[in-house]
Amino acid sequence: MAIKTIINDSNFHKLDESPSLIIGYIYEQAYVIDRQTEVATNIGDFYGDPTCGIISLDNKWCLIAGASLAIWKPGGQVIKIDDQYLYWVVKITQVSPNEVQLLVDPSWSGQGSIWHFNIDTLERFKIRDCNLNDEFYQ
Repeated sequence: MAIKTIINDSNFHKLDESPSLIIGYIYEQAYVIDRQTEVATNIGDFYGDPTCGIISLDNKWCLIAGASLAIWKPGGQVIKIDDQYLYWVVKITQVSPNEVQLLVDPSWSGQGSIWHFNIDTLERFKIRDCNLNDEFYQ
């Protein structure tokens, strides 16, 4: 799909951008847009729309999250992850070249959590629980 078709759609919501890439969604469909080739790649659907996304500092991967996770890497590789413990991620912070911290929304149950996630190995572990007053949530 052409970049202008996606970006000019009034329903397009940008999640993150870099000089090379843009990630965003239209309703429940997420896209990675390559600014150089002007190609938009659909990387999958997200129940209830994606809530956040991040492009790595070196543009080697993108992560889009919400009720599930989708990792995109150049060349079109997409890895979709459905994990009950990572349901409804609302914030992503890159902490190393291939690792992020994920904030799982505490507003659903009053109790959320922060997880460490490795983009390459897909390993994850819970760092700690958190609540709506937690500084990470702000």
